[in-house]
Amino acid sequence: MKFNTFFQSITDSDSNKFIVRFSFVAFCMFILGLSLSASAFSFRTQSDTVGNSEIARRLYQDVYGVNKFSLAKSTIYTERSIATALKNRTFSSQYKVRDLGSLGGTESFAYAINNKDMIVGLSRIAGDLATHPFVYSQGKMTDLFPKIETIESINIHGQVAGGITSENLFVPAVLDITKNRTLLLGSLGGVTSFGLTGTALANNDAGKTVGFSYIDTLNRHAFLHTKGIIKDIGSLGGYSVANAINNNGHIVGFSSNSLFGRAHAFLFANGKMTDLNPSKDPNFENSESYARDINNRGDIVGEFLMPNQSAFRSFLYRNGELTSFRLTGSPMTIPFSINNNGKVVGIMDVPYESTCPGPGDKEIPCTKFKQHAYLYRQGRLTDLNKLIPKNTKWELIWALDINDKDKIVGYGIRNGKFRAYVLTPKTRNLL
Repeated sequence: MKFNTFFQSITDSDSNKFIVRFSFVAFCMFILGLSLSASAFSFRTQSDTVGNSEIARRLYQDVYGVNKFSLAKSTIYTERSIATALKNRTFSSQYKVRDLGSLGGTESFAYAINNKDMIVGLSRIAGDLATHPFVYSQGKMTDLFPKIETIESINIHGQVAGGITSENLFVPAVLDITKNRTLLLGSLGGVTSFGLTGTALANNDAGKTVGFSYIDTLNRHAFLHTKGIIKDIGSLGGYSVANAINNNGHIVGFSSNSLFGRAHAFLFANGKMTDLNPSKDPNFENSESYARDINNRGDIVGEFLMPNQSAFRSFLYRNGELTSFRLTGSPMTIPFSINNNGKVVGIMDVPYESTCPGPGDKEIPCTKFKQHAYLYRQGRLTDLNKLIPKNTKWELIWALDINDKDKIVGYGIRNGKFRAYVLTPKTRNLL
């Protein structure tokens, strides 16, 4: 995605927010010493909205990836451009939406939900003086700081993956909420000049945790932590990051074939890292992709950059078949989670008609884009804003997780502020 494409895609109301976000992300890039492709940089500047150190971590996490293998010959590649401008379709309200509140501040952000409906995320505290991690359970939001500082996922036992500062170093950690105990996971031996050793990004119900850790001052590798031991699972030749692990111990993420190379989605299973190569380009550096999640059936979701570098589109890898899906004409469709029912949630750019500066300072009709949360199910991509009551005053912009009850968490805009939400289906097994 080119920089000018990104500038055309932001809304008028987001322009001032973008300037602030751009400055902060650029600062994070300088501090982290990242070398980014234009496509990855523009995606992150558009996507990151949490104004604290979490942006730096997420920028780092999502901007890298790598590959070195193509799908087996038996793989069938299916291109599915979901033409869901859906002008001729009507939607009924299918989800109830709840504002999770905050820890006293004006904004909150929900990241993950387990099958006991425990939700974790970040919230501003009173006066918006800082942003703290929280757990939301049985109608109550509880501050988890300083027991953990960043928060990514929560398993069925209430164990939270994230990171914490210990002895002036930021390290991977897991907080067991039920036991009120924080476990430091250790590292792969490296540390950056600014004190980052790595962070935990996901954990499964067996207590296995994955993430990334530095192996020296510059390079980082995906790790697996189990039974008190942290293990380097390697890379495709460069860096690697593990984004998710299912209950079978299968891991997905992204890796490169060189220190500053492009990202490729991978699957790690049976001791082997495999490049998923959703674009099927034999030239490693011509393509870019990220695997975001894997369910217990082995279904994998992620995104890849189109060969013309113009757009990211989502992919679903299931039983040897790779299906891509997107909103027609959209420059970005990114999945974040897939549940065991095969339902996927994520974000996408949706078009809307507006005006742009024309010749002689005249306004001319044009199409712009804004970000919305989506649900993908049974081959159908749907804007989540079409599935909630119209009078809620919500604009759902991020959908980050979905549990096996089909409850969805993320954050949106309500009354001009970012607010964490949970969507609860009015009936199960929605079509």
